Amino acid sequence: MRLEEIASLKSEAAMHRVFTRAFNESNIAPEMRACTTFDDCTVVSGLYLNTGFPKQNSTRWDTLELPIHVFKHECDPFAPEDMLTEVGRENREEISMYAVNAFTRQQRTHLFSVVIFGGFLRLIRMDRLTVVVSNPPIPYLSNTEIIPTFFMRFASLSPEERGHDRTAMLVAPGTSSHSTMLAAAATQLQGAADHARKAYAETLADTTWPFWKLSVASFSEAKPAREFLVGKPVFSGNALQDRRGGRGYVALEIDASGDAKFVFLKDSWRWLRPEMEAEGTSLELLNARRVRYVPTLLCHEDIPGHRIDMNKALANIYGPSEALDALPSVIFSHYRMVVREVGVPLHKFSSGRQLIEILTQCVEAHRDAYKLTNILHRDISDGNILMVPVDGTKEPGTVVYQGMLMDWELCERVDLRDIQGYDQPSRRGTYSYLSVRAMDYPRKFVGVADEIEAFVHVLVQMAVDYLPTDCSFPADLEAFKDAYFEVVRRKDDTRTTETCSELKRRCIREGELLTDEGKLLSFVLPEDPHTCNGRFMRAHRSHPIDYILRTVLAWIQARYAALPEYAARKASSTPTKGPLTAHEAKQNRDEDGAPHHQKTRSPAKSPRHGRSPLKPADINRPDPAGWSDTDDENTDETISLLAQMLDTHNAFLGLLSSSLARPNWPASDKLNTGVGRNDGESSSQDDSGEDNSADSGSSDSEELSSDSEEDIRPTTKRERESPDDDSESDSEVTRSVKRRRGPQS
Repeated sequence: MRLEEIASLKSEAAMHRVFTRAFNESNIAPEMRACTTFDDCTVVSGLYLNTGFPKQNSTRWDTLELPIHVFKHECDPFAPEDMLTEVGRENREEISMYAVNAFTRQQRTHLFSVVIFGGFLRLIRMDRLTVVVSNPPIPYLSNTEIIPTFFMRFASLSPEERGHDRTAMLVAPGTSSHSTMLAAAATQLQGAADHARKAYAETLADTTWPFWKLSVASFSEAKPAREFLVGKPVFSGNALQDRRGGRGYVALEIDASGDAKFVFLKDSWRWLRPEMEAEGTSLELLNARRVRYVPTLLCHEDIPGHRIDMNKALANIYGPSEALDALPSVIFSHYRMVVREVGVPLHKFSSGRQLIEILTQCVEAHRDAYKLTNILHRDISDGNILMVPVDGTKEPGTVVYQGMLMDWELCERVDLRDIQGYDQPSRRGTYSYLSVRAMDYPRKFVGVADEIEAFVHVLVQMAVDYLPTDCSFPADLEAFKDAYFEVVRRKDDTRTTETCSELKRRCIREGELLTDEGKLLSFVLPEDPHTCNGRFMRAHRSHPIDYILRTVLAWIQARYAALPEYAARKASSTPTKGPLTAHEAKQNRDEDGAPHHQKTRSPAKSPRHGRSPLKPADINRPDPAGWSDTDDENTDETISLLAQMLDTHNAFLGLLSSSLARPNWPASDKLNTGVGRNDGESSSQDDSGEDNSADSGSSDSEELSSDSEEDIRPTTKRERESPDDDSESDSEVTRSVKRRRGPQS
């Protein structure tokens, strides 16, 4: 190969062309071919098998075997002196982009790359957890055999050794599997089943994406592997930034009888930890206990041999040592799971009433999972609440939608908390929707109240995006959403911690949705009862969702006032959590005794309709927690009674159910264009895509948190049980609050 000529060129495009021509003329690897192509105006070189090289001038990421990076500057992307330079950053971004494209379009466990800069080169091996770079850089001009030797050895590797997934097969055009996929996508089905068919057809429409046949064996039984045909994923996480590398597919399964079934397949890399079960194992338990509104598991598998062991990789590089032995085990396993349902994203809801119906069913799923299996979801987000089309029973030929709470990957068995030495799962859910407390204290156990708060944040997101408000300017509404869901990252010398936005913290403290300027944000009925073409209405009649949010935000406000770590009271006056009171014990007995289908009565009405039951603090006063110790209205008993509404699911479900029974729901209240949303997106399962690992400590909140960092006690069995009938306790709370607040308007 003409290595000296490559190093002497001043144009990267020329270096790419000369390298490609030299490799192909040298006949180093006869079964492979080097090609230089263009992707989005970027020159891309790489090795392909002779059966899969690009015939046109565009890059084929689906068949690329080995990316080759050629940089004209003698700037080492991985040298300490060059890493922070602009050229060094640009070169590393290119290396990362090529890898992400290859991992996304292919089914891979790892990927090799070659980086040439000036007269030196580096060899790279990447997977979803590690990036191994040869060090020091190799002077290929003085060692002319290094490049030919590497390419010959690379070409002699098996497909698995080059990083290909042996349980995946590329479906080429013209094959029987390819024809089967196209035929199934074009054959219309009856009723609700046609939604999955349409979603599948959308994944095949982009001809730049490859088709694959993926196999999934049984997780625990010796059964034949099942095969699924997939096209473009409906979601795909960044393969290098998201360690899970999560991808979701609408898939087609052809069973032994020849029948075609559309299902949903999730492909990811899961962290193997004793306290974190496989998602399919959790779904098996939920399905066995007949928990409604959760996915129906078909099969799941940890793919044999597909594991990434960080500790082993470090030991291979640096050798065994006591320091490495002291590190916690970090092992990821390639995992596939298939469920029956193909859902529709939550933002496709047709009206505010349907939004609350879907949310209610998902809260019921959360309650039943907690009550029947001791499982807490821990990742409530808008992407994990779906609508599933089902055939209507009242009128033939109609399609209705049910809620489905999906993505149980981060769930936790709370009954294990009582075991000595139990270590809670360190990964948390989607930061934008976590409760304020869960963000401030990541080492504390998440409870039901935290999960209900996450549901409320989802409701705020959907309502702000798609329902009419009294906000006068679109920019103000967009600014509210951006500020409310912002994740604040704080860096110090040793770590980066994440916490919620200051606006969300303030809204929780005040018990109301407020803009940055302190203006109250309300949801109103549309001016025209039949159409809703504009967002900003002059009508001042409250929307039913406005009542829901004000009521539950008052409960959340009271909860934070009652929590010792947030209450701005002297330590001596802060009540400690002792044994269960008679009232709490009665609530827990009621929880265990009511059937699932029994309707709960409406919880106590917010003492001030349209405002928080607690007097909002002056935003300019220095009190860091914002709670008044002198207000007669804000007594400990009143706060405690309101905070107890979040101890179980009952009050929230009662609030949602009673609101649905109200007659003033508009038929057409969803706006045609949401804030920051595109209603033309594909209808399918979504994934949060965030790999949110808990930090070793918690961030110090400026207004709500105290210095206390003691872990809350694990929940006992009777605290975990979830009620279905709280009518008597609700009336007790209502009477107590009314005695202190007087008649309610």
